[in-house]
Order: sequence, then structure tokens, then C-alpha cells
Amino acid sequence: MRLEQLEYVTEIAKCHSMTRAAANLFVTQPALSESLNSLERELDFTIFRRSKQGMTLTAAGEKFYEEAQMVLSIIRGWDKFSQVGAEEGGNVNLGFTSVTRNLLPLIETAVENAGGDYHLCCFASGDDTVLADIQQGKFNVGLIGVIPAKYSEYAPFCEKNGWKLDFLFEDPFQVMISTKNPLAQKELLEFDDLKGLTIARYPDPYGSITKAYYRDFFAQDYPCYTHDKDILLEQVARDRAVAVFPWVSVVNHYRVRRGQVKPMSIRNFSLPVHFYIIHPGEEKLTAPERLLVEHIREIPFLERIQAGEE
Repeated sequence: MRLEQLEYVTEIAKCHSMTRAAANLFVTQPALSESLNSLERELDFTIFRRSKQGMTLTAAGEKFYEEAQMVLSIIRGWDKFSQVGAEEGGNVNLGFTSVTRNLLPLIETAVENAGGDYHLCCFASGDDTVLADIQQGKFNVGLIGVIPAKYSEYAPFCEKNGWKLDFLFEDPFQVMISTKNPLAQKELLEFDDLKGLTIARYPDPYGSITKAYYRDFFAQDYPCYTHDKDILLEQVARDRAVAVFPWVSVVNHYRVRRGQVKPMSIRNFSLPVHFYIIHPGEEKLTAPERLLVEHIREIPFLERIQAGEE
């Protein structure tokens, strides 16, 4: 698999047309078609459906497209880093966690539109290791999601080290349920509804939220633990279990977009996630870092996500 093939897939997905994608990529249509066919043979699955209405992603193609976008984003960050000397101070490292990864496309778009003499490099960090990663200097600006109870861990750290937590927005955890389940027809779930459902969750420590706040509501645990969100949501789509995630972390997932999984709230219960930028005090930020923080503060995240922007 070549990098250009990932670029080809993302362009075809955006254009829904082989002809327009070839023109935008400055390649011939036969060359683009052969490259796509070669990639599908290598992967042993079909990425696009071809019809008179245009090129549309298959279910497997949706997942591949999501991951291709993330890979391209990271690789382009590396490329920019290699082209600009560190002595120029034009590189900014942004740390993100699993719950905030869906916000990266909006940040990258804001950075591109606003300009600025710096290059953005994104680094993944574990939800349970983000503070240690910051202390070790892996990045100076972080994007995190924190439930109110966990805020007590972050606030003392920030105060002790002179770091700032800039609030961005609040988003609630929701129950992911298959649209095959009759309960998906309701507007809100009741606590009594949950007693007949099985919950799937990450292994500890990643399932600590589910275990601490939701486990007792449900009949039992699904007997398969996994760190892979796609596998969890596949079990949900098949109506074998439900799962719990913040809305922003799944709203653009292909199983939600295709109407296989529905995020639902529980009546009279809400567990909010507060999203923050974490960074040194303004006086300790470099000029590029200050620009990045300003860009992120100005993004209307919820409005953009609700509008379906990527």
C-alpha cells in the first residue's frame, strides 16, 4: 500500500466521482482506477460501490476512509516537521486522547484557514497517561476530555506546574444502542429499560467510566472486552450489547452515520464530559503555540460537528 493510494481514496470519497477526483489529483482516470483496483485486491475488500449515482463507500470502505484520514494527518505532520528546522520554532506539538481524536479535523481546518507561521504535529496520548506525557515534554498543548470527578486530578497538577485549563465545551456520555432494538424508537431511555440490556466496555482502566457510573444499571457485561471502538460498535449494531461513549466521539462513526447505531440519553441522568485545552501559562507559550491555542478557543466545536463538518 502506498501513501498516494490513501490520498486517492480520500479524494474519491469527497468527490463521489472518479472523473472529478482524477482531475483534482492531476492523474488520468485510467491510472486512478487501476490504483484503486490494485488497492482493493491487496486489501481483499471493496472500498467503493460503483453506480450511476457515483462512487459511495461500502461499510468497510467507511472505516478505511476514517483511518486513512487519520494516517494522512499524522504523516503530513511528520513531513512538515522534517521540512522546517527546529531552530525556526515553527512547529507545534498537539497531544490528543481517544475521546478528542474526532476534533482534530476541525482544528486542522481552522489552522489552515487562519494561517500562521507554524506547522501542526499531532501526537496520540492515552487518556490515563496524558499528564505524564505532558510532564515528559512530549507536547506543550493538549486536548483532553474530563468528567467532573476526574477534574480534581487535573486541577492540582495544573496549579502545581503553572499550567492552564481552558474550557472549550461540554458533551454528555450517551448509550449506544442498535437501531434494530425496539428501545431505539423511544426518545429517552428509562432506568428500567437498561435492566434488560447487556453492556460492552473497554477493559480497565479504559472501562473505568462505564464500570463506575453505568455498570449497575445493566443486566450484565458482554463477555468480550476490547480496546477497539469499532469492534464494540459492531456488537452494538448487531444488537448483542450496548456501549457508552461521549456523543462527539462517535457522531461521525460510520455505524452511527449509516443509522445502525443510535446514541441515546437516560432520563434524569447525565454524565457530562468537559473538553479543555491544557497548556503552560500564556507567558510560557511560544508565538506559534499561542496562535494554536487562540485558534482552538475560537472553534465552535459542537455547532460544526452537528452540521456534519469534518
